[in-house]
This record gives sequence, C-alpha cells and structure tokens, in this order.
Amino acid sequence: MGKSSRMKRERHDPHGRSAADLFAGVSQARADANLCRQFNLLGEALQLEQAQQRIDRINNLPMGHPENAHKFGITFGPIQAWMDAMESSGEIDRLQGMAVMSLEDDPELLIPVVGSFLSMCDIYELIAADAGVPDETAGLRRLAKMIDVHMPVFRRDLEAARATTEWMAGITRTLTPQQFSDFSVAVQIRAELANQKAAA
Repeated sequence: MGKSSRMKRERHDPHGRSAADLFAGVSQARADANLCRQFNLLGEALQLEQAQQRIDRINNLPMGHPENAHKFGITFGPIQAWMDAMESSGEIDRLQGMAVMSLEDDPELLIPVVGSFLSMCDIYELIAADAGVPDETAGLRRLAKMIDVHMPVFRRDLEAARATTEWMAGITRTLTPQQFSDFSVAVQIRAELANQKAAA
C-alpha cells in the first residue's frame, strides 16, 4: 500500500472565504486605516500651516486694517472705557488704595491704572523716538501721576489724556501687531534692566 498523500487544507469561514482571503482582507483593511490616518494627519498639518500663514499675514497687516480691529480694541478699549466712566461718575475705583480698571470681557480681572498708563507712555515714547516724531505722551503720563498721588482730576486733565490716547491710536494704526509687540518687549527689557541696576 502506497504512502498516503497528505492534502494541504485551508480553513474556510461560513461565507466561503479562505484563510488566505481573510488575511489579505485584514491586511488591506489595516493598510486602508493607515492610509486614512496619514491623510488625516496630512489634512491637520495643512490646516495648521494655513492657520499659521493667516496669522503671519495678519501680523504683517497694519493695526488699522479691519482684520486687526479686535487687537486695536484690546489695546485702547479698556483705557477709553475707564476715561468715559471717570468722566461720567468722577470716581476712581481703588483696591487697597491702588486705582484699578477692569476689562469688559473679564470684569473680575483688575488692572492697575497707573502702571498701565505709564507702560503705554513708555512704549509710545520709544515708538516716537524710533519714528523721529515728537513725543506726545505728556497728557496721559501726567494723569497717571495725579491718580497715583490721589490728586483731584479735572475735565482738562482727562481731555489732555484723551489727546494723548488719540495720538497713540493714530500711530498704532500704521504699525503691524509684530512691530507693536517688538516695541512692547523692548520696553519690558529696559524696565527689567533698570530694576536689576537699582537692586544692585
């Protein structure tokens, strides 16, 4: 009696597919899933790149451009709102003796008035020097010092400060957000160096 031949058999699933077919199907499904993930990652990367391109484009537009209106509002809105309230009520909100103002979209966040005004003056003093134009920060700087020492503030003082902020706004409309940020950082660095020198 001859040797019995051994037949290689393949298992079949209920739908008639062989193991090889099933393996091929699983492999294809995994490949498709990986391809989908790659496309999704590529799509996310493209979206991020487009978003960054838009940010870069906006940062190189002047602050007076409609697309930068919100940044312009963030810069001058709180100051103008504080002056309007001061003019109508004649009162200054203080916390432990320090004059403060709040943001319209975050009333719980209190900002020191004097420090904010003087910081703005320092920034625009630097901007004016860089542009070779007269420095017109005196009105706002004087108001800040009056508030700091609790001097009475009159309408003429507010009008002088408003004139300063209008001058600042005019300059700001010609600057890009990146330029304004660069001047702000320069003032912060200068202030930090001055503090270190005073502490030495």
